Amino acid sequence: MYRSTSALIMFLFASLFASNANAQTPIHQQFYDLFDSYKESSITDRYSKHADIEPVILSLSDHADFTVQMEGQSVEGRPIYLVKWGNGPKTVFMWSQMHGNEPTATMALMDIFNFLKDDEHADVKRRWSEEMTLLFVPMVNPDVAEGYKRRNALDVDLNRDALRLTNPESQILKNVRDRYDAMFGFNLHDQSVYYGTGEGNNEPVAIAFLAPAYNVEKDTNPVRKRAKQLIGVLNQDLQSYIPWKIARYDDTFEPRAFGDNMQRWGTSTILIESGGYDNDPEKQYLRKLHFMMLLSSFEYISAGKYESVAMDEYLSIPMNRFNNVFSYVIRNGSVVHEDNEYVLDLAFRVQEVLNDEHVLERNVSRISDVGDVSTFGSYEEFDADGFTIQNMMEFPEIFPNVEAVMAQDWKRLLRQGYGYFRVYGLDRDAVLRESAGMPFRVLLENQRAPAFPAIGEDVALLIEHEDGRQYVFANGVMTNITE
Repeated sequence: MYRSTSALIMFLFASLFASNANAQTPIHQQFYDLFDSYKESSITDRYSKHADIEPVILSLSDHADFTVQMEGQSVEGRPIYLVKWGNGPKTVFMWSQMHGNEPTATMALMDIFNFLKDDEHADVKRRWSEEMTLLFVPMVNPDVAEGYKRRNALDVDLNRDALRLTNPESQILKNVRDRYDAMFGFNLHDQSVYYGTGEGNNEPVAIAFLAPAYNVEKDTNPVRKRAKQLIGVLNQDLQSYIPWKIARYDDTFEPRAFGDNMQRWGTSTILIESGGYDNDPEKQYLRKLHFMMLLSSFEYISAGKYESVAMDEYLSIPMNRFNNVFSYVIRNGSVVHEDNEYVLDLAFRVQEVLNDEHVLERNVSRISDVGDVSTFGSYEEFDADGFTIQNMMEFPEIFPNVEAVMAQDWKRLLRQGYGYFRVYGLDRDAVLRESAGMPFRVLLENQRAPAFPAIGEDVALLIEHEDGRQYVFANGVMTNITE
């Protein structure tokens, strides 16, 4: 279903860097391979704050090809910068982190700056600069990036402020778009990691796209058509890296949203949402894909290489379905409850917890569903067919600290069914922090083991087979304790 333009794309996108050695390498692959050379080393995780990216942005002023200016300030007075590169007639406007807890593309923009300021690939960049003017607002919502929150300092969702333009951050976006009359716009976001495609194995969505509607009727005019065609190309590229993990948002018109209004104002707008990917909690692989996608887009836009792409490429992308995926699913196990057994699926989702300095401190894995979740996808799963599952017991002794628990023959205790260990003198946060990733649950000295099965509980489970195999599931991790 994704192959209708593959031959055309291979023909059109040969030899970006004019090297005979890589003449048959698709352009997206060339950028993908370059990522490690340009990754900004000062940005290592998705909890970066305004103070972390500001030095990277300001350093661009030392390069003749860049213009950096402060477009205004946030509600709390933090500078919001516009970075400009190139002088061509096709204006491409990219804005990221409109929501403070959606930073994947912000990281990638720092990497793209490194590529653009480097002396390598000068011919390509000279051609780009003659064809395009690139505009970047890397962090629209700096105030709440401090606390990794969605809404701005006034608790306003900036993506619902495109009509009233009440907030300074919203006014900046509108002013840049109008001043440069942007031809293309990239609205860069993150979405929940629990979206699924709803197709096949219901894969978690790594990247979701949308060419927003500009009216209730969802018409496609030339402006929106350009966005759909470019998404079609990007979807085709991504099939080489994350097949079955790409989705398309519902395009119901939202009259207050920036994407919808950018489209209405004449800017061909592409929403890119970074979702989740296996074993990529800091979204560094998705950062790499953004680097590849955006640089590829510059080539496609500068040379008009999206114009012959069929609209079916956009429509072939499966729909983005919320809450269709879990972090971990234990399937088809016989759950022991009050001396009876029930064949159930157990589905878990991870809840991230930040410390007082708004840095990720731990993950808590809680039961999200019990019963038949056969139509849902998952990042990890365990086939418990033939296994019995039961809540573990509290060990009767209270320990002075977690180290004292680890000093025990804890595997033997786990095999005996003990999975909850109480500790003196710690508060709840400290207990959860110190027990993160452990194959058992640590409890406060007066805390009791959670009920099971029960939605919302963070449990320790013993999973046993009659052939002697034993596993423990605790803190979102499956551990083999078989002798």
